[in-house]
Amino acid sequence: MKEKFMSRMIFQVALQLLNILSAYFFVKFIAVELLGVTGRISSYIGIFTMFLTIGLDSIYLQHSGESDFSTFFSNFFFIKSTLLIVSFIALFIFIIIVDFEFKAYFFLIAFSEILIRFTQIINTHLRAILKIYKAEIPNFVIGFLNAIIKIILSFNISKFSSPLSVFALNSVFFAMINLGITIYISKGERVKSRINKKRIIQLLKETSPLIFSSIILIFNENISNLIIDYAYGAEEFTYYYFVRAFIIVTLTTFTLSISVIYESYFAKWFNKGRTEEIQKMTRKVEKYTAIFYVVIIILTFLNGGLAFKIFLPEYQNALVILYILIFTPLIGGLNRPYSKHLYAGKKQKIVSKYLTIRSVLFLIFLLIIVPEEIGPVRLFGFGVYGLCALRLSFLILDYLVFKYYSWKLFSIRGEKRLFILLPLALISLGISYLFKDLIQLYVEYDFLILLLSSLFGVVIFIILSYIFKIIKQEDLTFFREILRLSNYSESIKEEFQEKHP
Repeated sequence: MKEKFMSRMIFQVALQLLNILSAYFFVKFIAVELLGVTGRISSYIGIFTMFLTIGLDSIYLQHSGESDFSTFFSNFFFIKSTLLIVSFIALFIFIIIVDFEFKAYFFLIAFSEILIRFTQIINTHLRAILKIYKAEIPNFVIGFLNAIIKIILSFNISKFSSPLSVFALNSVFFAMINLGITIYISKGERVKSRINKKRIIQLLKETSPLIFSSIILIFNENISNLIIDYAYGAEEFTYYYFVRAFIIVTLTTFTLSISVIYESYFAKWFNKGRTEEIQKMTRKVEKYTAIFYVVIIILTFLNGGLAFKIFLPEYQNALVILYILIFTPLIGGLNRPYSKHLYAGKKQKIVSKYLTIRSVLFLIFLLIIVPEEIGPVRLFGFGVYGLCALRLSFLILDYLVFKYYSWKLFSIRGEKRLFILLPLALISLGISYLFKDLIQLYVEYDFLILLLSSLFGVVIFIILSYIFKIIKQEDLTFFREILRLSNYSESIKEEFQEKHP
């Protein structure tokens, strides 16, 4: 099981890092404002596809531990594909009616998104039956090739009259290949059953409490982008979008990549009443998540400014945004297993009530705090920094609420000693700053200062964590085991040989 956890995480993180690299070369050779254009169009697509994320995937995963699970896929696929087609018909009508400067790019990127979403439907099923390699290997290979081609295109970008459209065509090409490979590789796992009206009604009925809250969550995410864009201009939005969509999304991939796996296990264990297994996994996920992200936070405050100076001088104005948002992957990652308890434990009505209230409050605060004015009404106008602070505040609220309900409903308690990480992080950061100041007296090259001080900061934090028994000998043994390549080869061979009933 641990090999599948690590494989998915490694595949996703490596792929996101490659995407960051391709985006880095993209912005080095093209006007920075065009990154804002991609963000604006992505937000419009997000609004029109918000009906696709109605919570159905979580409901589908709930049933993965049931004996008749094979009867669910055809109905799940029918609902998702119908929503997908209707959403994109509406989006294409919108593109045709509204005048956009980059309409060709909009059309192409929307079409590639359709292909990606169809692939995701099949991958959700593969992950539900724990066929992780069959889901991840095609995604990784295609994503890797896509990123490489993007880098090559970036170096030749001056030769294209419409560079965004060229990049969009590249996305369409690889999305088509990925969908084709995924369909082929999953043909033995997609159990064909007749579409059943009662089963469709059952899935929709179970999903119904989550529909409004899921839609408004996605709406808030995308409308906040557009508010920043139209209220404060393309430059401010570009900085925000760069941090949010590239750096934070890449970091968030660490917990997202494994959550779909432990959510499937949670569903099976809840069906069997094995809450002790759920608590054990939750504590392990919570601890490793906290350690990983605290290291990232230390490095961000220690060397974020220097890294931007070396690699991304055009985006140094985005540094303050990063300093606020860098905490969001940590809080979101700590919250994720607790929220999944409620989904796997079939308490979606509680989730829905909370998320509905939370989303409405977020939207109200968003409209009051972020814009300077709405019509004749003067507002606070805190802009992008207000939006970042708002996101962080509501994530903290999510963590507290879901952790409380997890304890109240299932008696699941998390890792008790994680609060120690805060003083350890501050001590590590202070010592690392002193070390950085010292080596700056002897080292002239910024990159070498960045490398040495970062390594020093990580080592100091790990040593302190070991001394204060946050990291224990059993953790070191665990990491030694997951680094054994033979375990992965056996796990891959077993998955591709095994047929799902």
